[in-house]
Amino acid sequence: MYRTGQARKIERAVHAVLDVRAHKIAGGLGQEWYRTNAKEIVEAIELITAQPR
Repeated sequence: MYRTGQARKIERAVHAVLDVRAHKIAGGLGQEWYRTNAKEIVEAIELITAQPR
């Protein structure tokens, strides 16, 4: 869990990281389907915010 006042910006940035890593699932039921795991998400958030959990 992360506390932030910029949740939407961080979410968009995480999506961008996953897109660059080609993890987006083409033809998914929505726009937010990715092949990933909790570790990768935490790493992306730490990269984006420059703050370790």
